Amino acid sequence: QVADELDMYFLALPITLDGFKATPWGAIAVAGDAANYWTTGFAQNLVSGGTFVSPALWKNDQNAFWWAGGAFEVTALDPVKFYADVIYGAGAMTDRKKSKRQGWFIDLGVEYTGWDILTPQVFGWWSTGEDGSTRNGSERMPMVRPNWGPGNSFLFDDSQDLAKEGNMGVSPVGNWGLGASLNNITFIEKLTHRLTFTYVRGNNDAAAIRNLNTLVGSNPYFTMGRDLTKDEQVMAINFDNKYMIYENLAAVMETGWAHGDFQESVWGRRLAEKSRSGDAWKVAFGLTYKF
Repeated sequence: QVADELDMYFLALPITLDGFKATPWGAIAVAGDAANYWTTGFAQNLVSGGTFVSPALWKNDQNAFWWAGGAFEVTALDPVKFYADVIYGAGAMTDRKKSKRQGWFIDLGVEYTGWDILTPQVFGWWSTGEDGSTRNGSERMPMVRPNWGPGNSFLFDDSQDLAKEGNMGVSPVGNWGLGASLNNITFIEKLTHRLTFTYVRGNNDAAAIRNLNTLVGSNPYFTMGRDLTKDEQVMAINFDNKYMIYENLAAVMETGWAHGDFQESVWGRRLAEKSRSGDAWKVAFGLTYKF
């Protein structure tokens, strides 16, 4: 392993019992200090905010990152089904104190599959957020990829069929939230719909974001709307539709609305006021062919 590489290893052990499934898993990555984290977009998700502050990056040529968690599914009460994930991740723990990053992510979902015309779903999640200092490292779980989002939520980089610029890019870590979805709505053969509402509130201390903005100016690490403070919130609705023209060919229309409320003391009066007086909208139509 050399300094311009990031290598990752993953191990999972699925366990299936009657009415219950658990998949404990672990991952470890060896991250070199010259692996172009800033130009590839990895930096915001993997390193700490203190990494921006001189002396930059790490004192070590390579740092270890590791994750441990489990995915759980309970179907013993079918047609009521429960799903959950528990993840802890940490990285650069032997480096400078300001460069360490570690945190938790937990989610829970419930759905009812007893109806043919729709599947009601409710879900929630919680993740540790930044404290008031960048000198002691980051309290958010490191990530390699930020893809996550129940109900195909417009807020998150999720499983949108029309993915290009198809979501608001809100970070799943450093916040908590609740949502509900009416999935697999079917009244006409081959035509399905999904309606989802999501509410998100931040777990990050505003002082951490303000401190980094003051130290380095405009930066890609903390972004308005992507990283939320404890006093900030975002909500969204998405309504998605799919018509199966043929077995592998589908016509897809995805729509969404989102609105955020952000702190003037963190992002400035102009941007905060602009967000309060405006909404984000999405209308996307396309064809998908899977083979």
